[in-house]
Amino acid sequence: MMLAGVKIVPHQLARDVRTEFKVQRMPIQKKRKAWRVVRVDINRPGVYVIGDTIFMHPDLVAKLPR
Repeated sequence: MMLAGVKIVPHQLARDVRTEFKVQRMPIQKKRKAWRVVRVDINRPGVYVIGDTIFMHPDLVAKLPR
């Protein structure tokens, strides 16, 4: 697929994977410290640009205008 002279290649492994740490309240407040740090893994469709080629997840390619 070509868009404005740039080649777009759909690829399943084009994902945006990140790890974030968030502070949340404990559901049961028996302890004095009612806060904890929780690790949250974020895994969503992404895009990689290598030279003049764009590797894009198929879900994002489907959203592009034809």
